[in-house]
Amino acid sequence: VLGLAIAIPALIRSLKAPKEQKQTSRLSAADVFARLKSNRVLMIIALLFLYALLINSLGFILTSFVFGVLATLVLAPAEKISAKNILIWAIVILVSVLIINLIFRRGFSLMLPTGIIG
Repeated sequence: VLGLAIAIPALIRSLKAPKEQKQTSRLSAADVFARLKSNRVLMIIALLFLYALLINSLGFILTSFVFGVLATLVLAPAEKISAKNILIWAIVILVSVLIINLIFRRGFSLMLPTGIIG
């Protein structure tokens, strides 16, 4: 609930037309998409929403890995994105997710969702 209370005003502010544009002009779909694409906070919120929707069906390991890679690509500076860096990030994320899963299973005796991996 708190996340929605913070996210909704941020979404509204990001979609408003700049002040130098006339208030009567309407935003096209391309303008809205460009603003959403350039707004990293909204992209992370969308990824978190998808994560919450998919974790039970796909499982913790797969969902967390995909979320981690996508979130890293969204948050990384454009000049740091290369095939080599993506591979390194993916390996670090996979190892981290597997360690977290192991800690919850063995250390806390809690089963995280297994999903399609079983």
